[in-house]
Amino acid sequence: MTTLIAILIFANFSTALRLAHRGFFVFLLAVNVLALFSIAAFAQGGIQASMYTLGIHKNALGPTFGCGIVTCLAYLLTEPAQGRRKAFLLLSLGLSTIGIFLSLSRGAWVATAVAFLLLLVMVKNKRAFWGSLLVMVPLIAILWQMLPQEAAEYASNVSSSANTIQSRFQTINQVMEAFRSSPLLGVGIGLRKVAEPHNVLILTLGESGLVGLIGFIGMFAGGFYTFFLAAKKTQNDLPSKQLVFIGASILLLSLVHGCMDVYWRRGVGFLGWASVGLAVQILMSARAPAASSPMVLPLENLRSRKRQSLRKRQRV
Repeated sequence: MTTLIAILIFANFSTALRLAHRGFFVFLLAVNVLALFSIAAFAQGGIQASMYTLGIHKNALGPTFGCGIVTCLAYLLTEPAQGRRKAFLLLSLGLSTIGIFLSLSRGAWVATAVAFLLLLVMVKNKRAFWGSLLVMVPLIAILWQMLPQEAAEYASNVSSSANTIQSRFQTINQVMEAFRSSPLLGVGIGLRKVAEPHNVLILTLGESGLVGLIGFIGMFAGGFYTFFLAAKKTQNDLPSKQLVFIGASILLLSLVHGCMDVYWRRGVGFLGWASVGLAVQILMSARAPAASSPMVLPLENLRSRKRQSLRKRQRV
């Protein structure tokens, strides 16, 4: 329901799309404030405090900062930003990188990296890409050295013997047992309250069965196809193209993160589907002149004929 509401609201976003850009910059401002709180929490209580900044779970903090990163990169990779705008984007990129690092959310790290790769494929700007890496790579290296040894070991331990991996295997087995008991339609949406496998595809399979999983995958496929169509219509429209790039990256980030951690449909997930709605609005705006042109030509022809008829009468 949240997904449908997000798409419907922003698909009818008939006012100027520059307001959507302002919304993303306000989002970046909020992410910057959250990153500052995360830095303060780390300074006072170490990594255990920054993982739960302001009481927010790390699995929600991580993708939020990841969205900040891909939003900044989408602007920096597509426009020759200058002055205060460029300074703000670089500052936001740095703070978002610090924030996602201090969240210690490995799922968010992977999801952001995948979204970044998609962004590079769409943008095809090598110069800006290397410039972004010059900012991010040294910053990541410095932050890694600042991590306590225990936190660094936790972040780098992805073996099957790790406690977090073992617990996820157990919950995945529980969900798969539920799926086997009702493979077609699943056992209902209450399953997540019993076992959370940290994988939205497996959870959907257990709750809604094969029918639900096909629908869920189809929903995302439709979202990405909408971005694909919108990108084709915005070749010469940079502001609209930027919205498409940001939206596609965020939607992919939310999906990849949901396959490794809890799928937060009211946070980053909502932002991705709101962007799908914006892509629908871009498509509608692009098709409106083409749809109206056949009606304009006959009207102009009719007026021309009337003028010619009037001239003939005046001559007579």
